[in-house]
Amino acid sequence: MGSSVTGLSDIAGDGEPSGLFYLQADRMAYLMSGELERVLSERTVRIRRKINPIIKLVGPLFLEQ
Repeated sequence: MGSSVTGLSDIAGDGEPSGLFYLQADRMAYLMSGELERVLSERTVRIRRKINPIIKLVGPLFLEQ
């Protein structure tokens, strides 16, 4: 397993992801930016705790066609 993402298949696997995948990837791209203040601030932790149940519920739909 590598330490970096080199292409879409590293994230989505072999299949073509749905349009929702691209929306999710756009909204969560900051997590890979390397800016710790944006990723680990108290505010973002609170936000992620609130949206975690939603992501768990609809997350699998992002990879289905």
